[in-house]
Amino acid sequence: MRPNPLALCLFSLIVLRSSSGLLVSPPSIASPRSGGLHFLILPGFGNDASDYVVGLPRRTKDAADEAIGDAASTAGSAPLLTNLRNRGLSASVVPISRTDWIQVFTRGIFDVEFWKGDANACRPAFRWYLEAVSSEVRRLRADGGPDAPKIFLVGHSAGGWLGRAALGYGDCSAHADTTDGTADAPAAGAETDDAAQVPVAAVAGIVTLGTPHLPPPPEVMDMTRGALRLTNELFPGAYHGREMAYVTVAGNAVRGKRRGEKGSMFGGKREPPTKEEFAYNSYGPVCGQGDVDGDGLVPVISAHLEGEGGVPAAGGGTEIRLDLDGVFHSVDNPDTWYGSEKVIDMWLDVVLEELEKRERKGGNENELVDSINGALQSLSSRFSSLF
Repeated sequence: MRPNPLALCLFSLIVLRSSSGLLVSPPSIASPRSGGLHFLILPGFGNDASDYVVGLPRRTKDAADEAIGDAASTAGSAPLLTNLRNRGLSASVVPISRTDWIQVFTRGIFDVEFWKGDANACRPAFRWYLEAVSSEVRRLRADGGPDAPKIFLVGHSAGGWLGRAALGYGDCSAHADTTDGTADAPAAGAETDDAAQVPVAAVAGIVTLGTPHLPPPPEVMDMTRGALRLTNELFPGAYHGREMAYVTVAGNAVRGKRRGEKGSMFGGKREPPTKEEFAYNSYGPVCGQGDVDGDGLVPVISAHLEGEGGVPAAGGGTEIRLDLDGVFHSVDNPDTWYGSEKVIDMWLDVVLEELEKRERKGGNENELVDSINGALQSLSSRFSSLF
């Protein structure tokens, strides 16, 4: 299907609005290193790094808030970065600003493969994001030598599949200029392009939160213009699962419902969409179906990798799948989204336990294990204090 420029722009504005109500620059987000393990948050489409650092201030509840869930006051609800650090973990955010996302269109519009729907993630529309992730990983590990921390990627929304692309492509220069967008994948861990390389050996794993991992069916326009489809074709499933942990998390909060006729075009006020109707309109472009369950923006059936969970994929790895009831997609839901105080331990405990199991299975009684054990003890102390 040939993309409609106006539709693409309108879609981006909707996502930007649902991601946050403000356009702000990210504050300093450097984190002191604790050694062993560092959690790096990859922002979702339309999100700003500050959404995960300071959260969102209270704003008047409006129709858009109703559509994406209960936008309660942020008072008493810490952002994702704070919640990770409060559990004894070293963490930071890739410094992406909200306006950076406009590059998907301003750069993609001049790429013929983007218009054809065959633009891989190393082409101009998304290459800037992969380079930002690579740059931050290298910064965190610079001058660390053997004591440099292992990086664990936390991909929210589009940040999840873009993180997979960054790990999979490695050398983007081998893909950026292909005419058909389907170059052979480079060898895992190849370190030939310093500008966009995320070395597999530096990464302990990846957890994705509400990520649309699967491309839409052929009859539905692919908003990534082929980047997601080609990522899955070249690096299917838990592609690097032998070297790192893969955890995919889906929120199950809203079943989409088709919007009925409300109001009249000749008189009367047309009512705003309910959150079920908003979800229906969001799920359709992602998976081709609107009347399915999801987190309000991404359906459950799209939030996991191809194949069956726990079954080795082409790369030999396996994936841990989590479906969380009542969990919403957007940071606009401070008490019920993936990074909230009430939700984070539902997936973080699984991540830490999987990392510990992998390290002990490999016989590596090292600093990474100590870092994980410290985090688990911190979690245990937090729970004990509640009783």
